[in-house]
Amino acid sequence: MAVRKRGGRWHFDFMIKRTRYRGTIAESQTKHEAKDAEAAIRREVFEGTYGKPKGDDIFAEYAEVILCIAVETRRSCFDSALASLFHLLW
Repeated sequence: MAVRKRGGRWHFDFMIKRTRYRGTIAESQTKHEAKDAEAAIRREVFEGTYGKPKGDDIFAEYAEVILCIAVETRRSCFDSALASLFHLLW
């Protein structure tokens, strides 16, 4: 486990399957807390959830809401927004 303190903040740095993971653990105050946070990050990497959004929202639902807002604010942008949405969803 590679955690170190640099400039008052704890940082992690490790490799799994030739992929390097590194970053800052800002909420950690002690080395023990930093190691626990790094272990949690490693667990997320192994589970395949590290760096992915944790919400239950689907992109299509989000895009639909954004499209509705765009249509309500400016009718003239409807065609271009719909074309952009089509390319993103399919």
